[in-house]
Amino acid sequence: MQQRNAMCILIFASFVAAALGTQGVAQTGGAAPSQSIVIDDRDRNLIMQYISKERIEPTTLEEMPAVGAPLPLNVELKPVPPVWGAGLTKYSYIYSNGRVYIIDPSNYTVVKEIN
Repeated sequence: MQQRNAMCILIFASFVAAALGTQGVAQTGGAAPSQSIVIDDRDRNLIMQYISKERIEPTTLEEMPAVGAPLPLNVELKPVPPVWGAGLTKYSYIYSNGRVYIIDPSNYTVVKEIN
């Protein structure tokens, strides 16, 4: 009986932790810039090779994008291809000035810069 109670408490605690974690993200309007996306050297090389191989045309912008800042709403976003990894497919991207910018499409905020 004690083991079952301990299991119920563990499940309940996990549920509460998940609910509080989701609430924190909702209050900030999306993923925290740069912190929630980890791009290692292998991923960076894969992404930059994709840009080169697919001959992705650069997006011309009046100002350099900054992590945490929104892009103008008239900027055309491209969907992140599945080959970049399942963790990134909820995002969009632009390629500009030799860099790839990962964008939250719900609010056009730059969440990661890859160079």
